[in-house]
Amino acid sequence: MNFAQSHNPVSAAKATPFSRNLKRIFFFLVVLIVVSQVSPLLLLNGLIGQEERRAEGRLNEAATILRDEWGKSNDSEYDTVDLQNIVDGHGLRRLTMAAFLPDSAGGMWNFRTVEARDSRHSGWDSMSTNPPHFASAAEESDAIHELVKNDVWGGRPTHARLQIATPVIATLKRQFRIELYTRGVVLTSFMLFTLLFYRSVLLPFHDMRKRATALVESGVVPPASGGHDKDPEYVMATFDNLVHKLTRQAGQMEQRALHSERHARDVERFNEYILTSMTTGMIILDQNGDVLRFNRAAEQILRLPADAMIGRHFSESGLSLELIEMFEAGLKHGAVYARHELKVEREGSEPIYLGINTSCIKSDTDVAVGLSILMTDLTAIKKLQDEVAENQRLADLGELAAGLAHQLRNSMAAILGYGRLLQKSAPAEGQLGDWADGLLSETNETSDMITRFLEFARPLHAERSAINLVDCLASAMHQVEQQANDCGVILDPIRIQSETLEIDADDILLKQVFVNLIQNAVEASPRDAHVTVTIRGVTAGPNSGRWLISIADQGCGVPEENHSRIFHPFFTTKDTGTGLGLALARKIVVSHGGSLTLQHSSKTGSTFLVSLPVREEVAGATHDTSDTDSATVASHPSTGKNARATNDWS
Repeated sequence: MNFAQSHNPVSAAKATPFSRNLKRIFFFLVVLIVVSQVSPLLLLNGLIGQEERRAEGRLNEAATILRDEWGKSNDSEYDTVDLQNIVDGHGLRRLTMAAFLPDSAGGMWNFRTVEARDSRHSGWDSMSTNPPHFASAAEESDAIHELVKNDVWGGRPTHARLQIATPVIATLKRQFRIELYTRGVVLTSFMLFTLLFYRSVLLPFHDMRKRATALVESGVVPPASGGHDKDPEYVMATFDNLVHKLTRQAGQMEQRALHSERHARDVERFNEYILTSMTTGMIILDQNGDVLRFNRAAEQILRLPADAMIGRHFSESGLSLELIEMFEAGLKHGAVYARHELKVEREGSEPIYLGINTSCIKSDTDVAVGLSILMTDLTAIKKLQDEVAENQRLADLGELAAGLAHQLRNSMAAILGYGRLLQKSAPAEGQLGDWADGLLSETNETSDMITRFLEFARPLHAERSAINLVDCLASAMHQVEQQANDCGVILDPIRIQSETLEIDADDILLKQVFVNLIQNAVEASPRDAHVTVTIRGVTAGPNSGRWLISIADQGCGVPEENHSRIFHPFFTTKDTGTGLGLALARKIVVSHGGSLTLQHSSKTGSTFLVSLPVREEVAGATHDTSDTDSATVASHPSTGKNARATNDWS
C-alpha cells in the first residue's frame, strides 16, 4: 500500500511543518544540554565561593582577635599575647606575627611563628632587619587559605600572616576543573553532532523537499494527498508515488525486454532455419577473419564440418587455397566478386566448380565489419555444359563427317568394283593376284568402318516395343559366348530380380549395346576371369523408377586419365579398334531415355552401369531388392542356362 495512503489525511493536514518542529526540538535540546552541563559547574563554583568566604571569615575573625590582644599587651610584647590559643581557637594552621623594635642601631623586626600540625604545636622566634614579605609565600595553594595584615598596631609597625587549611576547597576546585573539562568535551561533541546532523539530515531533507516539489510541479507525479510540502510525510509520499510509478514502468520495461528477447530469439532461430534450409552455401566472416556462420549447404559443397569451421580463422579451417585468396582479398582490400566461377581442387576426389558471390558487411557508420560469401555448386551444370558442348561438337562433326563418309563410300564402291575386275582378270597364282586380294581386303575393311561411322552419325530411328530385358541380355551373352570361350573367360549367370523385366525399347539396338559392353568386358578380362551381369530395380533416390544393369569384369581397369574420354568417338586403346563402340552404345542408351556411365574402375576390374526407365504399366510393381537375401532362378531358352537373381550386384 502507498505510504501516503497508510496515514490519515486529517492527521497529515494537522501536522506541524517539519522545519519548525525540528527547530523547536533543537532549541529544547540545546537548552537542556547547556543547562545540564553548566548547572553542576555553577553549583560547584558556588560551593567553592561559600567555602572561601567561610575561610576568609575565620581568618578575619582571628586577625581581629590578634589585633585586640596585641593592643592589650604591655608595650606590645609577644609574651602577653597567647598566639597558640588563637591558632587553636580558630583552627589556624600557622600564625606569624612580626613587630618592629626600634633601638639605637636603627631597629629590628621581631618574628614569632606558631604552627599546628597533626595535633601538635610548634613555635619559634626570629629576628631580622628586613621587613616581612608574606605575599610570595611558597606554601600558598588551594589547600591553604591565608590572610596578610600590614598595619600599625599599638603605635608600632606590625605584620601578621594567618593561614588556614582548606582541603574541601582544594577538592571542590579539582572537581570543578574535571567537570569543566568533561562537560566542555560533552558540549563540543554535542555541537559537532548538531553540525553533522544538520549536514547529513537537514540538508538532504531540504534537497529532497526541493526535488519532491520539482517533481510535483513538473507533473511527473501527482501531489500527495494531505500534509504540507515541508512535512517529511508529504515528501516521503511524493517519492513513494514516484517509486510506484517507476515500479510500474520497470514492470512494463521488463515485459518489453522479455518480448524483445523472445522476438530476438525467434528472429535468430528463423535466421538459423533460413541458413540451414538454403541450398546455397553461405559463409560469414567477422572483420578478423574468424568464421561466424557455416550453413549445411556449405558443409555439403565443401565437405567440411561446421563444428570444425565456426570460431576458427578461415586460413586455418581446411579451405582450399583459391577460396583463402578470395577471402583475403575481400577482407583486406574490399574486393567484391559477383557470379565468379572458381574451380576448387579437393584432395582424394574430383574438383568442383563453384559460383561465388561475395559482399562486404558494413556497420551504420559504413565501416567494414565482416564478409559474407554465397556459393553454388556448379559442377553438375558444368558437366552438363560440357556434355552439351560435346554433343554439339559431335553433331557438327557427324554432319561434316557424314558428308565426307558418303563421298568416301561412293569412292570406295568404285575402288571395290575395279578391284574385283582386277581380281577376275589376274592369274589365280602370282603377285598380281595377291595385290588384288590385298586391295579388296583393305577396301572391304575401310567400307565397313565407313558404314559403322555412318550408322553412328545418322539419327537413330528406334522402333520401340515391349521387350523382356532378361531375354535381350541373354541373347547378347549368347552371341558373345563363343568369343568368351576362346578367351577362357567365364560368363556368370545373369543376376536378376524377376523374370518379367519389361521395357519399351528397340530390341536390336539395345542388344547391340549389351553385345558391345559384354564383348569389351571379355576382351579386358584375363583367362579364368569372370564377367558378371546384374539387373536391379530401384524405387527410391535419384534412380527411382529405373532398371540398373551393371556389367563388371575382372580386368586391369580403365586408367584414370581416360575416364572422361572413353565415350568420345574414335578414342580407343585397342590396336584394331575404331573407337566407335562405346560412343554408339551411349547414343543408343540416351535415345531410350537412359544413361551409360563408368561406375567403377580399379586394378581389379571395371563396372559399366546402364540405366533404363521402367515401363509405365509395371513401374508401380517395381521394388528395390537392396534389402532382400532371397534368390530367384529363371530358365532362358536363348541361352539354355539358368539366370540367378541376387542383391549382390556391385
